[in-house]
This record gives sequence, structure tokens and C-alpha cells, in this order.
Amino acid sequence: MRKLLSGYLFRFTKGYEFWVLIVLYVLASAFFVFYFANSKSYITMTRDNDISQWGEQGEIILSKDNIKDYKFESIDASELSLYRFYVGPVSKAEYEAIENSVAISERDIFWGLIEFLHIIPTVIVLILIPDFFGTMYKDRTIKNLIACGHSKGKIYLSALVFSFLLNLAMIFASIIIYALLCLFYMWKPPIYLPVILVMLLVEIFITFTASSICLAFVFISGKRTVAFVVSFLMLWAVIALYIGKYEGEGSDRINELYYEVNTYEESDDEVWKDYISIVKTEGFVNLEDRFDVFEFREKTYYKGNELKMSSEGHVDPVKKFARMAIIYMDPLVVQRFESFGLEAYTCCRDGLMAIELANNVFWILLSTAIGLIVFKRREVKG
Repeated sequence: MRKLLSGYLFRFTKGYEFWVLIVLYVLASAFFVFYFANSKSYITMTRDNDISQWGEQGEIILSKDNIKDYKFESIDASELSLYRFYVGPVSKAEYEAIENSVAISERDIFWGLIEFLHIIPTVIVLILIPDFFGTMYKDRTIKNLIACGHSKGKIYLSALVFSFLLNLAMIFASIIIYALLCLFYMWKPPIYLPVILVMLLVEIFITFTASSICLAFVFISGKRTVAFVVSFLMLWAVIALYIGKYEGEGSDRINELYYEVNTYEESDDEVWKDYISIVKTEGFVNLEDRFDVFEFREKTYYKGNELKMSSEGHVDPVKKFARMAIIYMDPLVVQRFESFGLEAYTCCRDGLMAIELANNVFWILLSTAIGLIVFKRREVKG
């Protein structure tokens, strides 16, 4: 397999397409990352003369002279407390420190950057794989490799590993661009590794899924055209998801099932009164919101005790299971739930990111198995 990988790399770097894609990737990543950052004045304020009114009544004027005092790096609070602000228990001192700073905005900006990691690499591989391996079919390279004694299984798996390595290289390049962004704007993003590492794994496996499905169609059909059509449809699905996400759409299935499973019409008024009283007197310091992935219900706890703010709706168990399975088998299930309203920390803590990792592994294995079986059985023409 090492010889095959070396051959792919040599062929890949030899063509001008590689260098064009490298330049396009770096430019596109840098443009979108810095464009995203420039839309968030709290990050760029250290380098420009922008000012921003902040506070409940806009009584504080933020500028490059004082913005650092309101950033997360200057307040007395932990990354964990910041990540679970509003959805988990936080000490009163930390709660007030976070509330009186721009740390929440910094956290959301950083989460947005991490969740952006897979987009451009996915676009690139959906263009690259059909072209690169489709050309190898067209110029009889695949047939020649088989004639030289390489097994079809080894050819396919080496192509899969090569595409995964390309994905990793592009994501690593994006992380370098993020680091340069932080250095340029003198920004220390709030990093809570147990969550960030899982988020990075999710981003990596999304690109792996796109690569494996696209590669399967190349080796099943043996034609670039078919693979390009599939890639175009996948690319459109990714774009449609993010258009829907930022326009508040894209989570219709979750909304429909959630409000069938969770009914508020039969909830206890006294519980709601207690909840409102807690928020008024204590804020969200001792409240915790959890999403039960098995019951498909969001639950609120006060000092470890559940506040039954909703009751379980009357949904047929079989239909509920089937609809939950459809939702959870989406390779972008976390993005759907974030569009629905759950935060990244909640998705990580309550198992939705683990579900997304598992179903991406499932789609990778399924597409690879189908592609490998069909490729082994079909005759390679040239």
C-alpha cells in the first residue's frame, strides 16, 4: 500500500491541478475565516478604530483601548463554566463575571470557527476525488495497477487512505490559519479541550464521509461524470444545510417530533412559577438543561432535581423510534440540532456528537464496503 500511496502523491503533486487547488484552498479559507472574524467586532477591535456600545442600556463604550478588560482572558472564570453558561450549573461569581463580559460572544465565535472547519475541505474533495481517480480510470492507470499485481482491494483502500490524508492535511492547514488569525488580532480564544477535541473529531469524520461516498461512486461507475453528479448533489446538500441553519430552518424533522414528544399543554403551572421565581432570584446559576437522546426530550434540573416543565406526548413508540432513527442517522445531525437551538456544549455532553461520530463511521464503512465489493466484481475496462 505504501507504494500505491507514494504513486498517488507523485501523480497528484505533478499535475498543475494540485497547485491550483492548494492556492484556491488557502485563499478561500483565509478569506472566509477573516471575513467571519471581521463581522465580529469584539475580535478585530484590537486592530482597528471601531467602537461598540455594550451593556443592558448601551452604557459602556468598547474600543481597542478597553476591549481586553472585557474579554474572557481578563475575567475570573473557567473555560468549563463559560461553555456551560445557561445550560449547566455555574458559581455565582463566575456567572456574574461571564455575564459582565464579552466572553459569550468569544465562545460562540470560536465554536463557529470550529464548525466551519469541514466546509471548504469537503468542497475541495468533492471536486478533487472525481477528477483525480476518474482520470486514473480514463488513462488506464487503474487497469495497469491491476496488471502489475496490485489487488483491487489494496488499490481501493489505498485510494481511501489517500483521500483521508488529504482531508487531514486541509483541516490542519485551516487550524494554522486560525492560529494566525489569533496571533494577528492578539486573541486568546476560550478553549475547553474535552469539548473542542470532540468537535474536531466530528469535523474530520464529516470530511471522511464525503470522501468515502464520493470515492465509492468513482470506483463503482468507473466514470468521472457519475462521480461529479454525486459530488454536486452532496455539495448542494451541504450548502442547503448551512443556508437553512443560518436562516433558522433545516431542523423541521426535529421540531415536528420534539413538539409531539414534549407537550406543554398539560404541564404543571406551579412548576413554571417555581422556574420563573428561580430565574428572578438566582438567575441560571443552579439550573441545568439536558437533552435526553433516548426519550427525545429536553429536561431542566434545579440543584439535581428535575423540574417537570413538560409532559411526554402521546406518540406511537414504533413511529417515534423510526423517526428518531432517521434524525440520528443524518451525518450532520449535530448541525441540525444546533439549528434547532441546542448549543455545542449540550450536544457534546448529552451524546449527540457521539451519535454523529458513530453514524459517520457507519456511512464510511457502508459506502466503503459497497464500493469495494462492486469494484472487486466488476471488470475494469480501458
